[in-house]
Amino acid sequence: MDQKIKEINALALEYSKSAVSLVTDLSSPFLNAIGANTFLYGRIFYNGKYILLSNNIEWVECWYQNINTIQNTFLQKKLQNTLLGGEPLYSLWATAPLNDPLMQIHNRCGIWHGFDISYRLEDSVEGWCFTSIKEQEKMNQFYLNNLKLFHRFCLYFREKAASLLDIKEKSQLAVFKEASDISFHPTPPFEEDVNVLLNLLPLDGYSLKTPQGSIKLTKRELECLYCLSRGKTAKEIGRFLNISPRTVETYCTNLKNKTNYHNLSEFADIFMDNVLKWL
Repeated sequence: MDQKIKEINALALEYSKSAVSLVTDLSSPFLNAIGANTFLYGRIFYNGKYILLSNNIEWVECWYQNINTIQNTFLQKKLQNTLLGGEPLYSLWATAPLNDPLMQIHNRCGIWHGFDISYRLEDSVEGWCFTSIKEQEKMNQFYLNNLKLFHRFCLYFREKAASLLDIKEKSQLAVFKEASDISFHPTPPFEEDVNVLLNLLPLDGYSLKTPQGSIKLTKRELECLYCLSRGKTAKEIGRFLNISPRTVETYCTNLKNKTNYHNLSEFADIFMDNVLKWL
């Protein structure tokens, strides 16, 4: 990292340090209540500048001093799928590739797993991150099952930390050494991401509202329908779920009988509107 950028990021770090006390006061009661230990607020502007506020200043310092870019990382792909004016985007660190450079730096800082919420604004993408030292799978289930609770905290933090988030001076912002594209680029989830998320969801079934009324889908039917919504064939689904194509066809027949949809691709659209955005 060249000297000018080091100087810019050193000033940004001083601002983040000055905010630690307030960020800690605002986040600690919530973190203690849910069993988490670290909170980080971040906002990345489209011009490459960014700000990080956390109760863990060592983590912020690690970012400012060691991360030159987020290009070609799990974080960049996540931010590119955050839609302006749309639903917040949720992501679990468990779905990040093991060789992701950001995850490796986080691990060196002693931060191993977490949960992110991202929201796209007109000039930037802002995010909230929560990490824990508790058992990963249990915390991941808690994150996914309590989204409204996290929504409330995000609104609370925005309101109570408004003075910190009001960017008035260039010295409040750090910069990346290399450019990072965070414009909106929707892409389907990677298969390994889907596998992790499906394993984390503690569902034996799911009740889904349709024009014909509420129906109950089994876990396997839910998995098959997800794969159908991604355009997979019965053979591909069988290979993906480690079951035979004939078994997949049986699940599809059950779905048709339950939904009264002979064309499951039409029903998959309902599924995507009701379920997929939460996976």
